Amino acid sequence: MSPLTETVLFVFSLVALGYLAGFTGYLKPESGEGISDFAVSVAMPLLLLQTMVNADFHGVA
Repeated sequence: MSPLTETVLFVFSLVALGYLAGFTGYLKPESGEGISDFAVSVAMPLLLLQTMVNADFHGVA
């Protein structure tokens, strides 16, 4: 399989897994607030920092 197809299948399967977890009641509605707080206050800043550290600005005016 091509890398693009693998990535698309992975993303859609992850979304389907999350939907299934919510539909079956494995994840409670209250846990969504904690997950979103973690994503906004910890995960996104770390991802931004990692992206800026690994950025290649060689040859950019």
